[in-house]
Amino acid sequence: MKLKTKRKTLVSFRIDDVTFCKEEKEILNNALKLAREFKITFDLAVVAEKFKNYSDPEVFNIYLRNKDIFEIISHGLTHKNPINPEIKGEFNGYLKKMPIPKGIQEEHIKKMRNIFYRKKIYSALKILALPWHAGDKNTIKISSKYKFKLITLIPFKSKKYEIKKGKIIVSKCLVQGIPLKEKLTKSEIKRATNQFKNLISKNQRFIQIYLHLPNFYKKNNTKELINEILKNSNKQINFGFISSRFGKVF
Repeated sequence: MKLKTKRKTLVSFRIDDVTFCKEEKEILNNALKLAREFKITFDLAVVAEKFKNYSDPEVFNIYLRNKDIFEIISHGLTHKNPINPEIKGEFNGYLKKMPIPKGIQEEHIKKMRNIFYRKKIYSALKILALPWHAGDKNTIKISSKYKFKLITLIPFKSKKYEIKKGKIIVSKCLVQGIPLKEKLTKSEIKRATNQFKNLISKNQRFIQIYLHLPNFYKKNNTKELINEILKNSNKQINFGFISSRFGKVF
């Protein structure tokens, strides 16, 4: 009889606001080198409309040639608030709560899905990293209607770190607050590492570490951050795509 093994924690690294425009060529190549060196992967959170309008075939080919390293996930249609551009949050206000009408939310999610569907990017039809992680109950219901398996949403009123809502997982298990800049200070690296260790100590089974494009400029020291995260890992941790959270769902 086989002994039951403990369920492992899945840790995924994510890069937000990717469009595959020409200016991102060096950035994605830098991320690729780090991924190869540390044997990790990156989920690329892509804004659908910007991807449609600005993606460059040569830069997009970096993804196509390295699907073992890069996975595309949805990051909204516009990344802009459709009611008040001065407030952050496409599906709700970030920090300052501002509900977006259900009809507008559905229109954005539907158009976003259609862009990725036409490009046959199926992982982006299952995972939605909400811009600014801001949404509400309508966002959950609409995402579920359009077959999304996971959305990231914070703050979410629950003592749990992961909540099942029908067939959808609403996750707020994030290592966040890593500044959008080229050089991270030692204290910023330590703070992110401590967030990671805190989630591990709470027996969290799914963790996202999200960064941004500036963290991968030519003179970046993101390598130090990744190295610290890996040093504080253990045998019960797997590093991989967010989609691995669901097994073979694609």
